[in-house]
Amino acid sequence: MLLSLAATLFAARTARADAADHLGIEFDFLVGARSYDKARFSLIDGDTSPSLVAAFEGSPFDGVAVAGAGMDVHISIDHVRFAVGFARPYVQFDGPSVARDLETLQATTVQVRRMEAKEVQFGIGYELGVQRWSAFADLVGTADSVETDLAVGDAQGTYRTRGFGFSTRVGGRYRFHDLFYLHAGGELGLVGHRSYGIIAGIGMANL
Repeated sequence: MLLSLAATLFAARTARADAADHLGIEFDFLVGARSYDKARFSLIDGDTSPSLVAAFEGSPFDGVAVAGAGMDVHISIDHVRFAVGFARPYVQFDGPSVARDLETLQATTVQVRRMEAKEVQFGIGYELGVQRWSAFADLVGTADSVETDLAVGDAQGTYRTRGFGFSTRVGGRYRFHDLFYLHAGGELGLVGHRSYGIIAGIGMANL
């Protein structure tokens, strides 16, 4: 009888373990795409023209591939998730672009020397768990900052933009240890610079 009771309690704990209230920390790898062609870049340093805005309307700003890493902390209470995290998507780009200065109307060849993005994410969502598996869906708000160095002939300038956007994230996790789990998910941008993405990594929680 005692063995039967212990087995029942263990099974009940296992069945609800991944749906219980918990605090989790996740380390992610990410791939995806960002679009900065609608962003308003401002010259913050250098001797290029401040009116060279047409350089940001084409490649590599209109759908650039990214890959990087991030970290996320979330808390789940009664299946409702609250999350905050950051990401460093490293931009993959190649080749010069041709732009036209709005003041002089002169076409020039612009070389993108550097592009760096930093993102801070805030999310709210819902999750359900069955035994070692769980699924979640989040609405994510992202505040980002992007800097890029452009070279026009012998002149070089640093431009910056900041923005905020929303995306959806859907994914799941598998708990392979009392403290650790694997997770993966997909993202789709609604407004802002994020187009789409895939994340995967490992997490630690008091599940």
